[in-house]
Amino acid sequence: DVRTVPAHTTLARFRMVFPLAATAHVVALNEDKNYAGMVVVAEAHSTGLTETTAVREILHFRDIVLTPTMTVKEAVAAFEATEAEVLAVVQSTDNRQVIGSLSETYAMRRYAYELERHRQELIGE
Repeated sequence: DVRTVPAHTTLARFRMVFPLAATAHVVALNEDKNYAGMVVVAEAHSTGLTETTAVREILHFRDIVLTPTMTVKEAVAAFEATEAEVLAVVQSTDNRQVIGSLSETYAMRRYAYELERHRQELIGE
């Protein structure tokens, strides 16, 4: 259940729709409704930014996405490389239509679960 916003949205509008406590990250979409980048909500509420600034000016991870075909190990590596808390999941590297998001916390939990499951298989539990 990913929250999205058009990349051309002004910070004034963004701040109204996404107050500080609402969520930590929002996925921005370009004019084609494809992934454009990630908005850090706390940064969007920063006093150093003007209300007329477009969301596209503060996007993070513009070229970093996950795909459904990636393994948990690959996703964890992407989180480590980017130091992101959340990354968008798109259809494919060619089709950047957003289908969800994945948090580093969930990916790490899932990775630990799979490691434990594999360990149990090896020792016959």
